[in-house]
Amino acid sequence: MSQTNNNTEIKEQDTQDEIIWELKHKKTFAFFWSWIARIGYLIIGIGFIVIVLEKFLNKNNNGWLISVILVILIILWFLQSPLMLVKTLNLKKMFIKNDNLILQKYIGKDIKITLGSFYVNITSPAWFAALLACDDVSIIDFDGKILYNLELIEDNIENLDKFYNILKPFITDFLLSLDKESFYNIYNILLPLTRDFHSNFYQNKNQIDLDKIKKLRKDEEF
Repeated sequence: MSQTNNNTEIKEQDTQDEIIWELKHKKTFAFFWSWIARIGYLIIGIGFIVIVLEKFLNKNNNGWLISVILVILIILWFLQSPLMLVKTLNLKKMFIKNDNLILQKYIGKDIKITLGSFYVNITSPAWFAALLACDDVSIIDFDGKILYNLELIEDNIENLDKFYNILKPFITDFLLSLDKESFYNIYNILLPLTRDFHSNFYQNKNQIDLDKIKKLRKDEEF
């Protein structure tokens, strides 16, 4: 009998330790083009920095003010876009295990985020997405803090719907557990995303259905 109980416990532990979702990509033309374009964009940006600095350091150049403005703009670009590219390249694996989203990195400490403490927002900056064929993917906690962001192609994620379906009950339970004030604070953060033309958040309600959660909360209040 004891052996049977031990076997049952081992099976339950094995089930808990299973990876129930892992990020997978379709290897399409868009996938390869996106990487080529992003790396090319990075090289061009660095080239612009070099050219502008050369002009700025040239004493005979009268366009120093324009050069300074360009340097500032390029630095702002450099702090944002390449950082996301580096984060994407540094992501070894992204999977769900033991009710946690785990991001394994090649360099640095892995990140473990409890399910129900975050949501995922995918945005498509119009001109940038058209050029590089990629989307900005942000993992955000319910205080509005970005826990991790990277650049992926939404249509090339094979199992995005499954990912949303796994997140949904955890997010629903969390939002239902909040007091009224806390819920509406988060509700006001999430609602604009469902109306944003450049956000894909609204396209798939498998992750969060705000209307349904709001109705469930009202039913519980009465």
